[in-house]
Amino acid sequence: MLERGDQRDVWAEVDRYANQAAAPSPTRSYQAIHDKPEVQAYQKDMDGTLGRSTAPGAHGAAVFAGDVLVGLDLFQDPSLFAREWSKLLRAQALETYGRSVDGKTDERRLRAYVSDLVRAAAATGGAVRRGVGVGRLVEFRANRFRGSALVAEGQVVHAAVL
Repeated sequence: MLERGDQRDVWAEVDRYANQAAAPSPTRSYQAIHDKPEVQAYQKDMDGTLGRSTAPGAHGAAVFAGDVLVGLDLFQDPSLFAREWSKLLRAQALETYGRSVDGKTDERRLRAYVSDLVRAAAATGGAVRRGVGVGRLVEFRANRFRGSALVAEGQVVHAAVL
């Protein structure tokens, strides 16, 4: 979770994913969701459809389920994005699992939406706290989304909007 919360918030989020995937776990194991054969098949399908490689020079990805933005990840360096892509794809596939999509999308409108969101995120203030490693973590809200950005040496290394 991007914002600080207590353990109840973490369990509530695991429960939300488990319910969405119809993968209940008596131990509330997040791994139980990934272990469900239908979820594994869906993730394999996403890997086959989207591929494990990124477009040359890509700095990130916006993931939509139909016209609904599921998440946005942007990286300062394309090679860092390429290294993280398979993990991001796995997480976003889980986020889109079970959502109905009609297949009709207006790519130009979605691109404009992402551009507007990035501009809004860049213009907003946020709470700054020490990162786990190097740099500072900036947590913010943009439109109806929340996000975080890792800032090191004056540059945004990674920004995520959910």
